[in-house]
Order: sequence, then structure tokens, then C-alpha cells
Amino acid sequence: MRQWPRAPLIRFLAVISSEALLVTNLAAQKEILGDKCYSFRKLDWWVRLVVDIVGYGLVLSEGEEHKRQRKLLNGAFSRLR
Repeated sequence: MRQWPRAPLIRFLAVISSEALLVTNLAAQKEILGDKCYSFRKLDWWVRLVVDIVGYGLVLSEGEEHKRQRKLLNGAFSRLR
């Protein structure tokens, strides 16, 4: 972040040379979590670590399962403008 303080995303190598993104900008975070949430995967090791704590629900699901769960909770995800 010191090298590129205005960069919205910083790509780096995580555990076992897997690529990861660090989101450093609120606008980029909103775009990733809202508009392009199905373009990114969660890290496998992170899912295995967290699933025992929070369960396999909306936070950890992906793809069609995530779409189904999100549709059920649609009111909580509506954008207020």
C-alpha cells in the first residue's frame, strides 16, 4: 500500500503461490461484493478454516448455491440510495 497508495486492488501471492487480491478502496469493495461477486472465488484454505466457525452458509457458498441463498435474503441486500 505504501508503493501504490491509490490502487483500488493489490494482487499478491498468498499461501502456496496462490493469487489473492487485497481490496484497498471502498468503491472497489462495493463493486466486487455487489456487481461482480461471481467473478471471484474464495481461497480453499480459508473456507476450510472458517467453515467450522460460521458454517457453510451465505458467507462461504459460491455460484448457484450463493445465488439461491441471496435471493431468499434479497431484502437484506437491497441497495439504499
